[in-house]
Amino acid sequence: MDTVTHALAELDDGVPVMLVVLSGRLVLVGDPRVVPAEHLLRHAADVRAWMAGGGGDAGRAADVLAGQIECLIKGEPLVLPAS
Repeated sequence: MDTVTHALAELDDGVPVMLVVLSGRLVLVGDPRVVPAEHLLRHAADVRAWMAGGGGDAGRAADVLAGQIECLIKGEPLVLPAS
C-alpha cells in the first residue's frame, strides 16, 4: 500500500520543497529554513488520509501536490480531489 511521509533537509537555495516518490512512498521534503516542520506533518497526514480514502497512489498524490507547492510552504489547506 502506498504511503506518505515527510522529512526536513537543507535544500539548494530557491528549492523550499521537493516531492519524492520512491517505491510507493511519497516523501514531502521541506527546507526547515523556509518550511516549518508542522506544515509538512499536517500536509502529510492530510494526503495520507486522502490516499487511504481512495484518492490515489503516491504518484497521483505527487501530481496533485505539484500544483500546490505554495500551499505546502505557507501551510495553507490543500485542495485534494474527491476520492
